[in-house]
Formats: sequence, C-alpha cells, structure tokens
Amino acid sequence: MKSNKKPVRVMSLAISISLFMVSQVVAATSTTITSSQINRLKLQQHLDYTAPLADATFIGTHNSNSSKAENSGQVYPNHDASIEEQMDYGARLLNYDIYFDSNPSDRILMCHGICGGYEKQLPYGLSEIRDWLTEPGNEDEVIALFIQDGLKNDSDYDLAVSYIKQLGGLVYTPKMKLNTNKVCSYLPLQTISKQSILDAGANIVILSFSTSLTESCDKGGHEWRDWVWGMPILDASHNIDNRVKRYPNQWANIAENRASGSTGMVSFDANKIDGALKRGAGLVALDYLLKENRHEGLIWSWLANEPNNAGNDEDCAALQSSGGWNDDACTASYYVACQSTIDGHWQISPSPGPHDQGQARCDALTPAISGDYIFSVPINANLNNELETARDTALLTNSSIGHVWLNYTDKTEEDTWEVHNFVSRHVQEFAGTSETFYFDSSNVGNRFRYFQIPVDTPYD
Repeated sequence: MKSNKKPVRVMSLAISISLFMVSQVVAATSTTITSSQINRLKLQQHLDYTAPLADATFIGTHNSNSSKAENSGQVYPNHDASIEEQMDYGARLLNYDIYFDSNPSDRILMCHGICGGYEKQLPYGLSEIRDWLTEPGNEDEVIALFIQDGLKNDSDYDLAVSYIKQLGGLVYTPKMKLNTNKVCSYLPLQTISKQSILDAGANIVILSFSTSLTESCDKGGHEWRDWVWGMPILDASHNIDNRVKRYPNQWANIAENRASGSTGMVSFDANKIDGALKRGAGLVALDYLLKENRHEGLIWSWLANEPNNAGNDEDCAALQSSGGWNDDACTASYYVACQSTIDGHWQISPSPGPHDQGQARCDALTPAISGDYIFSVPINANLNNELETARDTALLTNSSIGHVWLNYTDKTEEDTWEVHNFVSRHVQEFAGTSETFYFDSSNVGNRFRYFQIPVDTPYD
C-alpha cells in the first residue's frame, strides 16, 4: 500500500496547448474530438504520476505505425491519424511492429505481419516521438513504447539499437535502474512511477515482446538489453476466462484489431472500454482512436467541459451526486472522500464541510482494523468506481450525501491541478459473474493479454 503526500501537478491543456493547434489537428483527419476531451484526458492521465506503474494507466494505440496519414504502405491500416496526432489526442502507449529488411540495404521497417518493403522505417517512428516531446507543453509527458519485434539475428537487434540510441537521454533504460548482469531486465512495476522516469531526465520507456508472444529481451547483443525492457506475457489467449484481473506484478492489456478490410472484428465501444478500465485494465491500445466518440469511454473522471472555473471561483474537485467530477467553490459544504491507509477502501465522511476541512472530516472516522483514513482522490478508474460504490452505499443510510470532495485542487495556480494525497492499491480479483467484465469471445482479432513481471526480479 502506498500513501502519497507529495502534490502532483499538471497544467490544463487549455493553457499548455492552444485551442488553435487542437482544431488544426482535428481537421487533419476529419474526425470528431473536442478540446475539452483532450484536456480532460490529459489531466486524468497525470493523476497517477507518483503511483507505482502497477497502478498506473496508459491509454494508447495498437499498431500505431500503421496509419493512412503516414502513408505507411499498409494495405489495411489501423489508423487515420499520424503517430504525432495520436499523441496529440491523448495516446501515451504506442505499439510498433518491426522487421528487418535488406532490400535495397539493411534497415528496420515498421509493418504489421507482412512487409512490402515500402513502409516507414523505425528511425522515422522514433523521431515522431522525440519531436513531439520537444513541443511546448509535452515535456512532462511519459510515453510507453511497446515494440513487437520480428527481428531474427543479433545484427538485426544491433541495427535497431543504433536507431534507439539516437533518442539519447529521453529513454529510461534498464541500466538506469537494474543490475544488468542478468540476461533480461524487467520493468519493476511496483517501484517505478511515471514521475521517477521524469526525475531521471527521461520521457520514454521501451518494452519489447516478440511476434511469437514470448520474451525478446534475451536476444540480440547486450546493448539491446541496455535500452529495452523485457515484457514477458503470462497468458496471450484472446479470452483469459473473460476477466480482467490485475496484481502487483502484472499489467492487464486490452488491444484492439480493427484494420480496414478485416472481417469479424468487433470494436471496443465506449462502454466496453469504460468497463475494462473500471475492472483494472492498465494498458488500453485502440485502433482508430477517434472513431465512435470512444474518448468518452476513456475518460472516467471529469465531466464534459469541466473543469471550467465558473465564476472564477472553482478550485476544488468534487465527485458529483450523478457521477463524474466537477470543479466547485472550495467553500461549499460537501461530504468527503476518505481512503484507508491499510487496504485502500473508501468511506464517506460522517459529516460535510468545506474543502479545507477534508482531513478533519476523515479523522472523525473510526480506524478499526483498516488503519487511518486520509482525505484522498482516486488515481485510476478502478478506485473511482469503488469510491462511487462507497458513496452509493452510504446513501442508503444517509440520504443527505450529495457531492463528495476529492483531494485535488488548482488553488496554487489556476488550471494547474494538484493531487495532494492518495492511497495506491493494486486492483483485487473480482469474484462472481456480477463483477466480471466480458469480452466478445468470438472476436479473435482483439487481444486481452497479461504482462507479468517475475516476482523474483531484483529491483535494485
């Protein structure tokens, strides 16, 4: 259990990126997305910055390199938007499939399954990430790049590393954290956070698994292992008993496959995405990111067009009685979201009060076997769902409970929201079909995978 008391700050997109640029991006691919959706998703993705990666969420794209906008050469591309546009729209998880090609000279192509020789090369895909990170407002973003590699020989890996090296200090590498004497270094999900990656001066973490869905970090020369983290797959079945389960050393991943022209591909609609996030999915990789207004399924926190600082007097976040978050005047009297420091469960305070009395209201709860309670804020969709459940349960005996204060404010600087305190807790397994989120078992194109880090991995 992790109780975090260091404020986490993120500037609202309305300040860091001009609305003019957002409108330009949207027009480029003739899709529907609002500046509010982009802003809300960016704020949401910074909530977990100081939490262990095991409790963090990365929203992104599958086969990110396969794009109509990139003229990638794929017969059935997975995206309309370019790689840079995908990141503008909120993608922080990217997936490149790479293969070696020797015609007309040695090179690494980004292609899906079968390469035609005309696809963009890996240096281009890496430069898209580097250039985006250097744009104003993106310097505090963290990108997880999953490389599904079809490389064969040591020389293939050495060539790929020569390209990755061009990213320099932007890459958070295994040699920064672990003892590299082992053949394979795994990303320590329990001890590394997005913020610790930034604190190391980096923005990108590169993980790799092979096209046979086994580890690839034990291949190639030693330098591949110096730059790329291994990500072994616990279970690569398409169904995995149909349940999202998440543990301290695992990431649950849902990946979509909606390549144009494919048959039988059932998309993850907004409801399915929302359900998967609520039940612990930490990695969500979508095709055609903007199709069918699925951003609303990705956003579990702020309500539409919030936060808006109405009346220039709204600096404190509250869970609304109908669900979703709103910014409100901090002097309003609401009940308070209190979280156990032992097991992370939620209780609603026994009495309401203004925001600055939040911790005092939580102190009035009886610690019992659950430890003390802190004034807190959910850092992922699973915890937010449990808070809503706790509020609904409290309503059964106290009908006066309406909005609920969250320990999340922009008091210090307008549009720069700070997470003041939270308890990070690994998602528990859900029991019973009533708590099970089912995927369509007939859809063999979509993927549901577990990436599990061995429990005996040395973290220091």
